[in-house]
Amino acid sequence: MKDGRMFKGIDKNSHGSSGFSIDIGKPNSIYFFESPIDALSYWSIKKEKLQNTRLASMSGLKRQTMIDEMKRMGKENHTIRHITICTDNDRAGREFAFKYHRLMNKNLSAVDLSKQKDWNEELKKGYEEKKMRNKVIQTYRD
Repeated sequence: MKDGRMFKGIDKNSHGSSGFSIDIGKPNSIYFFESPIDALSYWSIKKEKLQNTRLASMSGLKRQTMIDEMKRMGKENHTIRHITICTDNDRAGREFAFKYHRLMNKNLSAVDLSKQKDWNEELKKGYEEKKMRNKVIQTYRD
């Protein structure tokens, strides 16, 4: 906002079920996250493995956003070959992920949960561990 205040919400010209998404290559798979930061954190952690994929934030746990993103991929002439649900590793996230995974073809869908609370926490933990390892290595070199 112009006066320096932060905006958090849905813009008046936006559809309430649309979220943030980013394409890596020409997507034929889609990964769903609760937030944009989790999608970007996941990409940072697994960037070598992600090809021809759309990372999509649902901005919460929104079934309609999943439906809308899959429809949008179809309208953009992308064939979805795999769906991965990457919600937060809390009760609500796990229940959402496994509920919709059970409704989908098991060969078409998967659930990938972070070992931490969410993918951003997983990324931060990985950086902290790497920093600590480098510190130990530097200590032995000195």
